[in-house]
Amino acid sequence: MRKVTWICALGLGGLALSACGSSNSGTTGGTGGTSSSTHSSTTGTTGTTTTTTTGPGTGGATTTTTTTTTTTTTTGTGTGTSCTGATPATLTVMNYDGWCTVSVNGATGSSAGEQTVCVADASVTLTATANGGFELGDWHHTSGDTGSGDPGSVSGGTSTAKVVVSGTTACVWVCCPFTDGTGCPTTDQCP
Repeated sequence: MRKVTWICALGLGGLALSACGSSNSGTTGGTGGTSSSTHSSTTGTTGTTTTTTTGPGTGGATTTTTTTTTTTTTTGTGTGTSCTGATPATLTVMNYDGWCTVSVNGATGSSAGEQTVCVADASVTLTATANGGFELGDWHHTSGDTGSGDPGSVSGGTSTAKVVVSGTTACVWVCCPFTDGTGCPTTDQCP
């Protein structure tokens, strides 16, 4: 008698992680199993899949255990951005190690390490809140940055800064340091 077992796991909430394995065994022994996993980048995602297959084989029972751990981090959209019409400029917002949650022009905040957003040639409002274990830090390449960083206007745990976008591309970056004020780079994070 042949027994085929498939075990698949899919994560939810934006995690595009799938892991499938199969085991094909009969009374004369199994052929083992195959497994594969694919993923697309999602910020701060860690997944572990463990598959254990037990079945009869020649000379006794066979147990195979496979463990796969995947950690992914978003560093951008991956597909490039083409900005046209009323929003002809590409604004890249670098969020050092994802230590802040950043919003561009009132959109939903993101803790992604990089956001690429189409904006109008105009003043763009940026907001940041510190994620757990971090505190608000400085913005760079914003209207208030004179070379050593811009703390923005801070109210209720949110830092607000502005950047005037002119042309086809612009880049700003922010870092929310550890609560002791350390951890942020001193080198420019914009390419």
